[in-house]
Amino acid sequence: MNRRSLHRLARATVAALDLRPPLDIELLAERFGAHRGKALDLVPADLPVDAAFGITGGDEYCDVIMYQQQTTRTHQVHIILHEMAHLICGHPRLAVNHTFKAPSRDEFHEVSGDMIDLIFGPVPKKPGAVRSGTPTVYDDPIEWEAETMATLLMRWVELPRETSWGATNKRLESALGDPGVWA
Repeated sequence: MNRRSLHRLARATVAALDLRPPLDIELLAERFGAHRGKALDLVPADLPVDAAFGITGGDEYCDVIMYQQQTTRTHQVHIILHEMAHLICGHPRLAVNHTFKAPSRDEFHEVSGDMIDLIFGPVPKKPGAVRSGTPTVYDDPIEWEAETMATLLMRWVELPRETSWGATNKRLESALGDPGVWA
C-alpha cells in the first residue's frame, strides 16, 4: 500500500469504530478489539534493550500488544499504534520483522546528520566519541506500512504534554514544530 491508501484505511478504521479525533489510545484499542470480535489488551513491559519496542501476539480470543514501558508516554503511544497498524493492515504475524526500508524512497527519508545534531546537539568533541544509534530506513514493506500508518494515526491521538526532556525537548519542538502539520 502507498501512503495515500494507508491514510484512507486509517480514516476508514477510525470511522468504523465511531471515533473522532482527538483519540484516546485505550478507547481506540478497546473499540478496535470489539470491532475484530476479541479483546485487545495493551500491556506495558520492561522489554530488553536489544528487543523490539513492541510485540503483538494473541490467540483466537484476545490480541495483546506489549510495549516498552521504559520510554516516554508519547513513544509508548507510537509503539502501540505501530503494533495496532499491523493488525489494521492485516499483516501476517510471521511476516512482521521490524527492520525495513521503504519500497518507495520518495515516501520515507533518512534523518539527516544535521537534523540529528539540531535535535540532540553536536557529536561530543572527545577523541573517538560518537553518538550511538544511526538513523535507519525500513527494509521490509510490512514495517514501512505499519510505521507510516502509526505516524498517520498519531496525529489524531490525544497526547500528554511531556516536559521531562528539558533542553532536548525544546530543540525537538523547534526543529520539528507542531506534529499536526506533518501530513
